[in-house]
Amino acid sequence: MNPMLRRLSRFPWSQASNPDAWAQLLHESVQAVPAGQPASHSVLLARSRCRLKWFRLASVPAGERMAALQMQAQSWQPFDESSCLYSVVGDEGVILAWDAAAASALLRQAELDPERTQLIPETLLRKPDEDGVHLIACIEGVEGQVWREGLLRSSRWWPSMPSAEEWALFLHASACAAAPLPEPARLPWLGKPWLAMQRLGEAQAAGAEARIVAIGALSLALCAGFVGRQAFDVWQQVNEREQAIAQLRESGAGLADARDMALAKATQAQQWLHLLSEAQPIEVIVELHQTLGKTGVQIKEFELAGGKMKLGLQLGLQTQRADVVRMLQSGGWFVGVAETRTENAQGLMHVELSLDGLRPPAKAQQAASAPEGGSI
Repeated sequence: MNPMLRRLSRFPWSQASNPDAWAQLLHESVQAVPAGQPASHSVLLARSRCRLKWFRLASVPAGERMAALQMQAQSWQPFDESSCLYSVVGDEGVILAWDAAAASALLRQAELDPERTQLIPETLLRKPDEDGVHLIACIEGVEGQVWREGLLRSSRWWPSMPSAEEWALFLHASACAAAPLPEPARLPWLGKPWLAMQRLGEAQAAGAEARIVAIGALSLALCAGFVGRQAFDVWQQVNEREQAIAQLRESGAGLADARDMALAKATQAQQWLHLLSEAQPIEVIVELHQTLGKTGVQIKEFELAGGKMKLGLQLGLQTQRADVVRMLQSGGWFVGVAETRTENAQGLMHVELSLDGLRPPAKAQQAASAPEGGSI
């Protein structure tokens, strides 16, 4: 691929936009560029081909939210071969995905090169609406949208006008008050997307998980080395103090002070070692999304304290509560899984559980069986 085209494909937001003059990738076909319009490398990706998902990241430190959302994008794969865009806004993240294999096949049928074509989702080019619940006319079908504080918080697409029951289910899932089904509004196009999103490329999707694991392992190694160095320094100081105590015992002076200092250093070493006795939140998050990622269950609330954890889960329409409890217990790390019945406006399933050990069973067994002195 030409380097300049590759550079443009990474930054589609910087390109001049005229969506009315673009080809359109529809649900089952490609609509060619209108007659008399110049060819463009940008193709409008219809809402009918996209899936959107939101993630709460309030429990993740601000500097780690983009990395956590990137892991979510890798684990959430709604298609056999997914292409993803993702962005963090405040303490929330949004991922937009489509079927990359099907899109490439349709583009080739229309004699377009997928490697040279920039797909831009329709939803990002529609003018943002006011806060509230709206029904938007799309290239194909209609899209229900919920806007809060100037951001799109929930979205659902229908191939035709939804029924009153479908509209009510959408409002309930979006934690909105009941409202009558409105007439669809047709919003104007924007010159550029209203939200800048990062693209999860093919090479990035294949290697990001390995890089994140390597970074995590390196961080743990550095932490262990730091604590080990501190422990060695403390041991060395304790040894020196013991020798001093022996000398002071012979001279009969300063024994109590030297002993107290040695005990203080030993206590400090225990405090450092205690840092490695807690489960790491990032491992817990990865394990949760490996367990629940393909079920449609969304983690809305997350609280981890010691070996105890509380979750607030948003279930899909077809997901049973008993299935969620069974899946959480299946890995062997989450034990004592119990649903707590609480009244809440969001309709969440609240679950309390405990962690059996500091790491998932498979990783703990792998760490225990690793040869002593091996490399990471």
